[in-house]
Order: sequence, then C-alpha cells, then structure tokens
Amino acid sequence: MVSSCHFADGVPYYTDTMNLIRTQDMGSGVARALGPCKAVLMRNHGVAVTGRSIEESVVLALLLENACQIQLLTQAAGGVGDGFSDEDIKRLHETVTRPEQFAVNFEFLRRKVHRNLVR
Repeated sequence: MVSSCHFADGVPYYTDTMNLIRTQDMGSGVARALGPCKAVLMRNHGVAVTGRSIEESVVLALLLENACQIQLLTQAAGGVGDGFSDEDIKRLHETVTRPEQFAVNFEFLRRKVHRNLVR
C-alpha cells in the first residue's frame, strides 16, 4: 500500500511514439502526458519518474516498480480486495511524501548497496 500511495494521483501512459525521445517537441509530449503526476509509462520505452531531488526520483522509481509487482501479483491471485478510503490514502500520502522521508530512504539504499559491494 505504501508503494502505491505515492502514485495515488495516477500513472498516465504516453503512446505518441515508439521512437527515442530526442526532440523538444517529443519531450513536451511526454511532459503533457505526465501532467501533475510523478511518473508516466511510455510505450516501448519504460517509465519516466520525476521528483524534487535525485533522491526522491530514485526512491519513487523503486517504489513504482514495487507497486507494479504487487499489482501484477494481486491480479494473478484473483484481484484486488476492498480499497481504502480517499481520506486514508490522503493522510498516508501526506506522511510518506515528505522530502525528508525520501532522503532517509535514499540513504538507507546507499548504505545497503555499499554493504553489498564491500562483501
């Protein structure tokens, strides 16, 4: 739930082209598709994620991947159960999307990578 809460405003889908995004006009198309959201899926490209910092963008990309895995597993297991109220989602969203929370999460990931490299 926490992973998907970051994307409660939706994850739009960009379908204007399958070519590499190499022009300002194409980039503007991706930006229009993204709108106020934090991520946009791009057909045949993957995903673009935005954040207020590098740390936030990295953490959001990992959270989106996790949310997608959970969604696929849930659907494979027969579907989604009862949802949460909009009020509950908003309250959790306000808690987990604070800039300092992304810095804490990023630092945890940095230490984890460092430990694995040192082994």
